Amino acid sequence: MGDFGEPTYVQAHGGKNDVILYRSRTNPDLAIEFFFRSSSKDGRSRYYRCTNCWYLYKQNRGTCATLIVRDGRIITDPENPVVPHQCNFKTMEAVTANRSWIANRKRRSKMELMKLIFGRKAPENGNKRSNNSKERPSGPLSDSLISSVNTSTNLLENMSRSNSQGSSDSESSNCADTSPRSSTFTSIIDAAFSHSMKNEYEQALSQLKIAYELKEPFDVDDVSLVDNVFACRLNAASDPQQKLTLCEEWLDFLLTLTLPQVISSRWLAPYQFSIYYCFHLGYLLFRQVADSDKKKFAFYELAKTFYVNIMDVVNNLSEPADEIVILKLDILIAISYLYGQYYDVSDGYLGIFAKEQLTALHETLPPNLSEEVMNSVTHKTIRVNKNLDEGCRAFCPKQNALESCK
Repeated sequence: MGDFGEPTYVQAHGGKNDVILYRSRTNPDLAIEFFFRSSSKDGRSRYYRCTNCWYLYKQNRGTCATLIVRDGRIITDPENPVVPHQCNFKTMEAVTANRSWIANRKRRSKMELMKLIFGRKAPENGNKRSNNSKERPSGPLSDSLISSVNTSTNLLENMSRSNSQGSSDSESSNCADTSPRSSTFTSIIDAAFSHSMKNEYEQALSQLKIAYELKEPFDVDDVSLVDNVFACRLNAASDPQQKLTLCEEWLDFLLTLTLPQVISSRWLAPYQFSIYYCFHLGYLLFRQVADSDKKKFAFYELAKTFYVNIMDVVNNLSEPADEIVILKLDILIAISYLYGQYYDVSDGYLGIFAKEQLTALHETLPPNLSEEVMNSVTHKTIRVNKNLDEGCRAFCPKQNALESCK
């Protein structure tokens, strides 16, 4: 590694103690930085990650050296931390560039959290998002909420296009999966399907990623193929951490794929269930992976953003009332179930949102629904309320405030 000099706190990323800089004793023009990543629950320990290792770590190519500061004192040997380095000293120019990159990520993350709190129209301080903000994030999903916000925006834009193009309920339903697709895209999807039939899931996923990059719409069958390929790859994995990584990749793929030009309930119903399954699968895997609370919280924040915005989309669909009602209830079943599963990282919002949406649905329930639909509404409503009650019993003791569940 080299000869570490004395540590220096650098004012960056919005706080004076957010970066610890070590220069090489033999060559002061070379350095390594550790940036603040998290704190212990008691607030006494702060954990810093090596900026150089971070790039490789984010690409799932190894570990990232961690520095521990306890009660304001560095207690880890920076040259031989518990998690070893996989990098060398970098020039100060490269170190500064890394610092700037991380600062930008932090600013974007804070901006997305503001949007979660204040809504999609929250003011952006200074820098506006560029036109290519729908591009696939380069880092793992759990470190940024950009994917979900982009997805929500994409859904709403497509919904607006649907309202302007579809002049009737039948038009909206019939053209949901007839978005223009090139022969190249179709042949790639066909190749992915052929590989999946031969249990060649790595090759199938490779083809799906090529199709993804073409930015052409995925229809219902394409999304089903994505689910099948990722599910088979995940079932073949044995390590829980590897499974969780695949689950993240699966969710990221679904949240950022190109949507049909016209959104319909026929497309949304299986799509939202695929998203829900990824969140549910993540919950199961978090119980097997140590120190996963931060990632679990990121999944929860993604779920909030996705389901709030997808309900906006459903509210604007121009389709028969019975189809809209059933789709809303299916979504509320998913929301209410996730509310209970993620109670330990929850702020209670999913439960409150589900109750509000369920109340609004019953207040505006069309009077001319068939007996079959009404029976389904009754059954699904019971499931939603049962999930909410179970979630409330788990969440309220954690908050020590029963009012949070009312």
